[in-house]
Amino acid sequence: LAATLRALSAGLPTEQVRIAQNFPDPTLWYYYTGPVEHIVLPPAAQDVAGAQISVEQLAAAGVQRIILPLQAAPQWDDQAIAANALAARYSKVFEQTVGVWPVQIYALPPVNLMPINATFRNGITLVGVAWQPLTLTPGGLLTVHLQWQGAAQKLTGSEKVFLQLLTAAGQLVAQDDRSLDLTVAPAIYGILIPANLPTGDYRLIAGLYDPDQAGMPRVLTLDGADAVGVGEMLLAR
Repeated sequence: LAATLRALSAGLPTEQVRIAQNFPDPTLWYYYTGPVEHIVLPPAAQDVAGAQISVEQLAAAGVQRIILPLQAAPQWDDQAIAANALAARYSKVFEQTVGVWPVQIYALPPVNLMPINATFRNGITLVGVAWQPLTLTPGGLLTVHLQWQGAAQKLTGSEKVFLQLLTAAGQLVAQDDRSLDLTVAPAIYGILIPANLPTGDYRLIAGLYDPDQAGMPRVLTLDGADAVGVGEMLLAR
């Protein structure tokens, strides 16, 4: 778990990351000796209001990512107080189980997105993108926000978004696929970077496909492309 916390906090300035503990158990901090500050959420037993205030303070301070390793805490947090408080201000982007610990990652929605104007033939337009961290870290998590626009009533409802990380030669190394949801603005995605990924240049592409159609075809853009380049990044060790 301590190694996972180190990996998932890598790549971002330490002041932009927090590890939130939903029970004040000191055992974890015996094993985790990294630089990221940890907090207890809720700050007192069953303290819903205190948790909400803490999360607002974190967002106001510019904390971009919060890692929440959950443990059973019926006497401290028996109603998912920590998770609910974070979800009111942050977006849950990733979850994995490490031993008996569900580890959740929450990201603060970006203030500004890099503009993109790519319209697909089903009328959906990708208008903006942002990602963190700006450089890749082996074993780390790349958080990506995509801003989609369009008329939901013109869709089948089964469309999905694919987000893929490729080498400079076009080889797929990691990806995230999620249902297209126009009610979330911007939508958030998480790509876990392989721990053995070699140093080099990588690019990020995004697109749409329909898994309910034969062959799961990609939706083409108006200019006939089956994906849109949304970013380039470097992995350095």
